[in-house]
Amino acid sequence: MATGTRGYLNNFSTTLAENISDSDTTFDITDDTGLDTILGTADYVALTIDDGTNVEIVHVTANSSGTITVDRAMEDTSAVGFLTGDPIELRATAASFE
Repeated sequence: MATGTRGYLNNFSTTLAENISDSDTTFDITDDTGLDTILGTADYVALTIDDGTNVEIVHVTANSSGTITVDRAMEDTSAVGFLTGDPIELRATAASFE
């Protein structure tokens, strides 16, 4: 579980560039613009994956050219599989206000 300073980036939105299983902790996204800047000053960024049925919050701890490393099933969500093209976005979560 990511700890430390949480980073924020206005209006960050991208999609998954590959299918992921419920146990994948490294996967590709289609656009990583801004993540490196934030991760250079913060320990993690919380992103939400939402396929219209399932919602999972992940903590991104590293990025390498659009391949992100994450802690799965954060903030009382469950890890599930998602498909290429599913949105992954920076959204306000309850923990971001605590």
